[in-house]
Amino acid sequence: MAYLLAWVVGAGPAPWPTDAASATPERFLHRRRLLAIVAALLLSGCQVSIYSPTTSSAAPTRDYTVRSADSQLPPKTETVRAIDVLSARLETLGVGVFSSAAGEAITFTIPASANEMAVRAVLSTTGQVTFVPLPAAEYGTPERPGQLKAVVGKPLPSQEAVLFRGDQIADARATTNASGGPQLTIQLASNGARLFATYSSAHIGEFFAIVLDGRVVAAPVIQMEITDGTLAMTLVPDSPPMPIDALAAVLASGPLPDSWKQGP
Repeated sequence: MAYLLAWVVGAGPAPWPTDAASATPERFLHRRRLLAIVAALLLSGCQVSIYSPTTSSAAPTRDYTVRSADSQLPPKTETVRAIDVLSARLETLGVGVFSSAAGEAITFTIPASANEMAVRAVLSTTGQVTFVPLPAAEYGTPERPGQLKAVVGKPLPSQEAVLFRGDQIADARATTNASGGPQLTIQLASNGARLFATYSSAHIGEFFAIVLDGRVVAAPVIQMEITDGTLAMTLVPDSPPMPIDALAAVLASGPLPDSWKQGP
C-alpha cells in the first residue's frame, strides 16, 4: 500500500470545540493564520507542529498519521497543501483538530469522540473526482437494463468520456430528502453547471456516474433537466464506500497533491 493510516488512544489536550455554536469565524481565521505560519516555516526547511486552543486537558484523543506516497519526502509546498485539504475535510465533518507535519508524515490529533470510520475515510482518500455520462446503449435505463452496470465501490466496466472533473464542485453536503432519507447534495461551479444543464436536458431517464479515485460512489438517474447546478441524490443506506458526511467532505475539499496520493 502507498499509505499507512494508524491511530493510538491517549490522553491529550482537546482541540477546537466541535459544536456549531463554538465554530465561529474567528476560530477558522485562527486556523488559516496557523496554516500561513506553517507554510512559511516549511518553505524555510523547518519541521512544524500546530496546536489548537485547548479546552480540557482530560479529553481523550486519537492520533491519525497519514504518510506520503511511497513514504518519500514530498515538496514542502505540497505538504502545506495536503494539510490544508485534510484540515478542510475534518472541519466539514465538524471535527476540531490540531496537526503536526514532519517530513513524510502528517499527524492529526482528534477527539476520541469523533466518528472513527468517517475520519479514516477522509484522511485515506486522494479525492480525484470525475462525472461520467453512462450511454443508454451500453448501460440502459431503469426500465431497460443494459449489458453494462455501474456498481458502487467498483471501477466502471468500460472507458467513457468524462463530462467534467472535481474542480467543478463548488460545495457538497450530506443532507436528507423529503422522506428523511440520506441524500448527497452537490452544488456545481458555473462551468460544470452549464455542462450538466446541456447534458441533462438531452439525457433524462439515463444514468450517470460519480467516480472517486477510480471507483463509482454514485450512479443516479437523471430525473429532469438540471439548470441550476444542484445535484441532489438519494443514496441507499450503506451503499457508498464511506459515510455520506465523509463523502461530502472529500468531494467539497478537492484532491490531495500527487506526493500525498493515497491508495494502492
